[in-house]
Amino acid sequence: MLLLTESQVQPCAVVRQNIFEELFLSGVEFQGKLFFRVAQYAVDQIVTVRQDALERFSSGHGQFAILIVEAKDRLTLWQEDPELKLCSARRAKAQRIKQVDLAKVTKKIHGPGGIEIRDRRPRFRRKKDCFVAKALAEWLEKTYKLTVNDSLRLAQRMVDEKVIYPLHHKEKFAANGDFYRFYDDEVQ
Repeated sequence: MLLLTESQVQPCAVVRQNIFEELFLSGVEFQGKLFFRVAQYAVDQIVTVRQDALERFSSGHGQFAILIVEAKDRLTLWQEDPELKLCSARRAKAQRIKQVDLAKVTKKIHGPGGIEIRDRRPRFRRKKDCFVAKALAEWLEKTYKLTVNDSLRLAQRMVDEKVIYPLHHKEKFAANGDFYRFYDDEVQ
């Protein structure tokens, strides 16, 4: 178990292959070994972090190194895994978007701090329980700290997987003034 600063490790994207799929994870490289993130803690929780690190180290029978990396606002626990492989950041980001739990995103959108879903009257035609595409894209960007393109990819995935649908019947999601509705909010 080592206590390091952020400048002593190199952040990287890593992938672990299991029987059914590839898992794309946040990783760091230290002394030629790859580590995946186990957990993050507040800076004042150093005692808890050390206990968790010791438990992980002993449960692995000392076979895998454990790192505690200190940043100015957090402590991060990392575990070595010889099964990890480096991957491009671009590929990892695309895969992480595919791994996002859309049910959790939907719940968060409907909760406090979500986007405004309400009745609208474009051209004097009433549209019930809908939202503006641009508002969703901006909310995804801000909430999940995504780039503009990644927020559009996630929103398009929501369309493709029938979580939301456009009221204008276009297939391609665009961050504009078009109205969308959740399938779960469908009005009979």
